[in-house]
Amino acid sequence: MKNLILFAICASSLSVSAQSMRIGSDGSVNMNSGGSSISVEGGKPATTAKTAPAGKSRSVTNHSYAGANLAGRDFSGYSFTNVDFSKANLQGARFANASLVNVDFSGANLRGVDWTNASQTNVDRSGAVE
Repeated sequence: MKNLILFAICASSLSVSAQSMRIGSDGSVNMNSGGSSISVEGGKPATTAKTAPAGKSRSVTNHSYAGANLAGRDFSGYSFTNVDFSKANLQGARFANASLVNVDFSGANLRGVDWTNASQTNVDRSGAVE
């Protein structure tokens, strides 16, 4: 049986179906849904945190934000691997000092996105509006 976990993103919400979730004594969160996992250290899920505190990591792996409204979000310092942002609204979002590996931004709204010092490997922006 799977559990349904909801995280707020601005005024909307994102639902994640997870098979297991572990919350550490330090507030870290680790969720696993078959081959998909989200690990967050430092007390706040990546979808609600403003920035990654110094020395703390924000890591999202094998996840889809396809079509999500993430305008203005600050993902500075985050690490994204095998993540789908296709057709998402990321207008004004920040990916400064982020690590992006196998990330799909195809068809997304990327107007005003801050990519300062972002490391990008196999990133697809085809059809994106920049």
